Amino acid sequence: GRPAVLPPGMEGTVHSVRLRSVSQLPLQLQESECVLQVLDRIRKNAPATFVATWVDTIRQVVLSGDFDATVTFGFWLVYLRSFQEPTPRVEEGVADELARAWTKIRGPPGSLPDPVLTFLPLFLAEVTLACFRSAFPESLPLLGDPFALHVFLCLHFEVGGFVLSPGTVR
Repeated sequence: GRPAVLPPGMEGTVHSVRLRSVSQLPLQLQESECVLQVLDRIRKNAPATFVATWVDTIRQVVLSGDFDATVTFGFWLVYLRSFQEPTPRVEEGVADELARAWTKIRGPPGSLPDPVLTFLPLFLAEVTLACFRSAFPESLPLLGDPFALHVFLCLHFEVGGFVLSPGTVR
């Protein structure tokens, strides 16, 4: 995929960007491309019954513009908790935006089947990880399995409401 558009002079590492404000994000991510990449991987690798039963519903949810906002703010929340000196005001603002975006895609209670709701935090984590790898190609050695686990645990807690056991994520 095409890397995220970096401001002039940025080298493409996780240490070359600083988020100072929720209203001025320093990178333009390729959320939709990352979503399509992960959807394609699911179609190829998930059990056929899962694909036949749930992938079309998941696709409808994640191809909405609201899901792009969820990915954007999920990305920045993980970024803040991983690579930047804590700035509580900015982190709280990003967490609030993520919560707003997540509420939009979830819809009212009962609007999405439980298996889709269970899967969406994991999908969000997969897409967020893909965005990190696209945005920071020079930092790929830092974005391996331990970082992937961190992304899954962080986002699942933030949007799913509970901490996954690290052994649950493969």
